[in-house]
Amino acid sequence: MLELDIVSSNIENIYNKKNPLFASKYYKKIEDFHDIEFEFDKVAIEVGFGSGRHILYQANQNQDTLYIGIEIHTPSAQQLLKQIEIQDLKNVWVVNYDARLFLEMIPSNIAKQIFVHFPVPWDKKPNRRVISADFVSEAMRVLDVDGTLELRTDSDLYYRYSVDVFSSFKKAKIHIQKNFALPIISKYEARWQRQEKDIYDVIMVCDEKSQKLDNNFLFSFDKMSYNINMADVLPRESNIYKGFFVHFERFYMIDNGSVVIRCAFGDFARPEHKYIVLNKEKCYYYHSEPIGSRANFNAHNMIKELLNA
Repeated sequence: MLELDIVSSNIENIYNKKNPLFASKYYKKIEDFHDIEFEFDKVAIEVGFGSGRHILYQANQNQDTLYIGIEIHTPSAQQLLKQIEIQDLKNVWVVNYDARLFLEMIPSNIAKQIFVHFPVPWDKKPNRRVISADFVSEAMRVLDVDGTLELRTDSDLYYRYSVDVFSSFKKAKIHIQKNFALPIISKYEARWQRQEKDIYDVIMVCDEKSQKLDNNFLFSFDKMSYNINMADVLPRESNIYKGFFVHFERFYMIDNGSVVIRCAFGDFARPEHKYIVLNKEKCYYYHSEPIGSRANFNAHNMIKELLNA
């Protein structure tokens, strides 16, 4: 084996496990949720927990409930994991991932609450907002009957936008509160209160059971194998479809009978980056399959179609 230093790589280093970012049993990877035991009868989810004050308060007050905190900001996730250890909490999990995709991995009818407190308004890029018709639909599937999706925001625009989105669900029950005092608030909310800024709560109640989640996606390539013309006919530009994309980034010829393709695909907010190995016998992802989301599965089927062209 060559004794070489890796200068740069976009493949997860499976050999070096030193100094992991999240050295805690309360940290869960998105892949863990494909088949996971929740260990608690009650589950609640907080999207974008920031400093963690709210989720820590809830977990301390309701120790019979598992709280799953979703946060894309890595330092915030690390900070919450430290507080979980300091406060000796057993009922908090931390996920460093995009909440819009995370909900796809959660079983139906399992949560009693989903908190979305002070999300980024994205007034100039509304497509990046957490709240959307797709997100609300997924949240209603995850919530049990009488479970609640609870938005809290200081943005007048986000408040009005969210009311419109929630109201598009004809059977939904919606409650609206203004300047309601929570028992625990962040330092930012305290500042807004001192500025006498209005704070809105928009609460949507789940009123029916959902069908069982079906996310057993198969990422196989069947009997597909390499042909010598493949590199010439595959598109090099990004191919954009409804809800996903596929981009064949680079081709690495190994010999006359095999090739490795570096490919980006899936959801625009959290794309997958994988290598696809094709030889005379088979085709497969290296070194692991994509995460089982609908966007990834749709992209995988398109990849197969393009490779067969």
